[in-house]
Amino acid sequence: MPEKLVFHEIYKPLKTLNISKLCKNLYKNLKIKKWRDKNFFPKPNSKLLESDLYIFGSDEIWNFNNKYFGYDPVYFGNINNTKPKISYAASIGNAEFSALPADIFLNIKESLKKFSNISVRDKGTYDFVRQINNSNPQIVLDPTLIIDKEDSQIINKNIILVYGFNFSNEEIRGIKSFSKKNNLKIVSIGFYNKWCDFSKIVIDSDEFINYFRESKFIFTSMFHGVMISYKYNKNFWYTFSKTRQNKIEYFVEYLKLKNRKITEENLKNFNVGYKTNLNKFLDWKSLSKEYLLSNIKQNI
Repeated sequence: MPEKLVFHEIYKPLKTLNISKLCKNLYKNLKIKKWRDKNFFPKPNSKLLESDLYIFGSDEIWNFNNKYFGYDPVYFGNINNTKPKISYAASIGNAEFSALPADIFLNIKESLKKFSNISVRDKGTYDFVRQINNSNPQIVLDPTLIIDKEDSQIINKNIILVYGFNFSNEEIRGIKSFSKKNNLKIVSIGFYNKWCDFSKIVIDSDEFINYFRESKFIFTSMFHGVMISYKYNKNFWYTFSKTRQNKIEYFVEYLKLKNRKITEENLKNFNVGYKTNLNKFLDWKSLSKEYLLSNIKQNI
């Protein structure tokens, strides 16, 4: 992980004179590290360390304007050039082709030529790749949506979940009014929102998922807030700033979810349309899985 991103995610939250906040952020970092060590990091003799195929993605690894890592040649495949490479659900985020410097353009163009196959997660990145090397990358689902749901029953607890920040004053009034009408408490996870009844900042990945699974209603300003809400067929509404709009626009348009945007009128609508768009979603999920499986078989 790039140093600037490590500083922003791990060390910057610890730069505070507020002892309570410092302790919470330390505890949060420790919980996340413990969870990652348990679930992801391979043991020293694991075969996972022997890479026959490199898969690049997902999220905005190709955002050359990202303020924390910018253009990083490694994210465009400049590592072990003797092994095959593919991308899965890569994104340029809110970057635009017109802002791409000439020297970086040439570097990216040469790098993408060395990929066996390319898939992206949004229309903006699709257009970007098209302009770079005149290919037609496949638009695939975020990885969170191609993993099947757990078998355990999803229980709707009587809470409203808020995941995100930078909600407008109008949106906050709407959410608070909605909670009052439905006599439900508002719980914010991952971020402190003083207008919520309770904020739980210290949370690991298992707890995070459980809040989504168990909440009755969800309001989010985050890309993965929408993805996970959709995964568990929840009643949800979203808002997005310009920095996240490019990543989510294709998803909400393709699955006809624009009525989930937080507005006074949309808050009266509890119909997410899961049954209506089920076949479109399942076909997309199948294509996304097949992309990964077929490329793994071809390259290993």
